[in-house]
Amino acid sequence: MRIFLEFLQWLEHRPQLELRTQAREVGVEFHEVLRRGWLRPDGYLAHIRVPFLDGEEEVEVEIDEAAGCFLYASPQRRSLRIARPLSEIALYRLSMDTTTGAAYLNCDFVVLEGPYAKRKVWSLIGLHSEKGPEWANMGRSFIRALLNSARGLHPRDDSPAAQSARCIQGFANLDGIEFVARIDVEKDQRSGEDRNVIHTVIQPDYPEYAAVMGGVRVPASAVTAAPAAPAPFAAPAAPAAAAGPAQPFRPAWAE
Repeated sequence: MRIFLEFLQWLEHRPQLELRTQAREVGVEFHEVLRRGWLRPDGYLAHIRVPFLDGEEEVEVEIDEAAGCFLYASPQRRSLRIARPLSEIALYRLSMDTTTGAAYLNCDFVVLEGPYAKRKVWSLIGLHSEKGPEWANMGRSFIRALLNSARGLHPRDDSPAAQSARCIQGFANLDGIEFVARIDVEKDQRSGEDRNVIHTVIQPDYPEYAAVMGGVRVPASAVTAAPAAPAPFAAPAAPAAAAGPAQPFRPAWAE
């Protein structure tokens, strides 16, 4: 879990998710990140800067994958070719959904109270889609609502204190957070089977919020559709930033 949270913190500070990176830029246990498939190899640098006199000079590199190295001509002595490990110029890209080009947090949410305690619901929080900003905007809206619910912030409260309370240092801050949610049932777009989904994050402007946070259990019968695998209405849940079962729900426009 520590490596996962550190990786999410690094990801949060990336200027653009689609940019390639080098191993030394990741700042966590890179070999473990690569083993888990969070980053994938994506070519090599074509030029590097090397020391020359009192400064640096850009040189072109020649890739020799069979030997596991790259070569370049020394600026001081052009006839001299210097070999270095290929790993020094290897580039990596964030592993996105190979069919959609989308990036997201694949989360599991655990019901904490009521007759359906310990049940899990799996969902995605959108970060990036090659088809436009809607996927990421929905993800941001969900996180904002989640923080409002967890920290008792009215959604229309834009005071400096409320804005500060909505700030997080990274996605790792969402791990274990407790909030109130309405759980409904929807048809899975791939299998056609019923599946539980987080329909709405219940924020302080909902009448049910005070009851749940005050320890009053809202009955599951208040839900308009009976869950396939029963889940309570407005039961606190805790998202764990870890992968759930395969093929979680994704809107059609994110495909």
